[in-house]
Amino acid sequence: MKALAITIVLFLSIGHLFGQFTSVNYDLEKNYFNEGQALPSEKPLVFSGEVPAGVDLIAIRILPAKNGKSSLYETSWIDFDNEKNRTYSLSVNYPLRASTQYDIQFDFYTSIDQSAMRALTERVTAQTDAYIAASFKSDGNGVKAADKPTKMVAELEEIIQEALREYRFKSDQSAIQLSGAIEQQFKSIEDLEVAPMKGPEAETNPVLPNAIKEAQVIVRKEVEGILNKSWSKLAFTRYVDDYPTTEKKGSFAVNVGYGLVYLDDKNDDISYDNAPYAGLSFPLSNSTIAPRFLRNASVSMGIFLDNFSDNKGNEISGLIVGRPFFLGLDYKLFEFVHFNLGATLLEKTTAATATEPEFKDAYIRPFVGLSAKIDLSVGLGK
Repeated sequence: MKALAITIVLFLSIGHLFGQFTSVNYDLEKNYFNEGQALPSEKPLVFSGEVPAGVDLIAIRILPAKNGKSSLYETSWIDFDNEKNRTYSLSVNYPLRASTQYDIQFDFYTSIDQSAMRALTERVTAQTDAYIAASFKSDGNGVKAADKPTKMVAELEEIIQEALREYRFKSDQSAIQLSGAIEQQFKSIEDLEVAPMKGPEAETNPVLPNAIKEAQVIVRKEVEGILNKSWSKLAFTRYVDDYPTTEKKGSFAVNVGYGLVYLDDKNDDISYDNAPYAGLSFPLSNSTIAPRFLRNASVSMGIFLDNFSDNKGNEISGLIVGRPFFLGLDYKLFEFVHFNLGATLLEKTTAATATEPEFKDAYIRPFVGLSAKIDLSVGLGK
């Protein structure tokens, strides 16, 4: 019985976990999602689709529509088990904004064999050899470098990175980083003392060429170490342009509460009163990915259900509907408790006297209160 209970709990937990993701099927041939439907908004997604023949890595990039190449989110599916999977499934934990368009790029990579890797290694090391050879020249009694060692190492990394632009390593893609031994080698070349020579002797002086060759060998070993892994080459790219997301439904809620209204402050005699109120609340944002303050705050308006009276017994009501009208901001403190702060439009009636007629005066005063939103909402829009 205990084992059955544990199994049920685990099943429900797993169901809840997977229920948090929304499935999105990408049709490679038609180049759209879910039979042309808009992408789900404000939810973690799971992209799925067919794996073309020979493809062992699929990279997905989400970009803002019409905004260049700056990625908002990147992820990749990798065929680690080499079982020639016919379909893929990949979580995209980046909730998309509602009523927004995105560009989505799919890069499909295929594995490359050892001979192709050797050819790639030779191409990359040929570029690094040429860069190092061109970076040092004899200058009088010493060696002149094209730039500071740190900068030269950074430029070498850029050369390698650019040479591998269409290749991906089957792991988290990271920037190429060379070891500190290369920078130290460049510094030692700068410190060489090359005696001034003339004629054939200068051309055959081996000090600088040997030092350059040694640096080339060190860089070559590091490049070989980088490429001595499982790499894949870009086969083709599919680009989904200006694809929309689902619209977010607008809503409002009915809320009721109890508030305290400041009425007046004359001759050190503070006057205030309290009453229940009811009204409507309109959220500043109903987006689940908006900042917390916007998600928890609403603009509220409504009326106090009872009129007020000041310390002198004067009735204080409101204009138009005969009850005090309020406009303010409410903020969720707890699941069902909201703090309200705003202003109340009041109308005070001063009773007639033997010498003065009845007098009405309209003015605005602040109020605070606590309210609870009734579990009723009305969706707006589609």
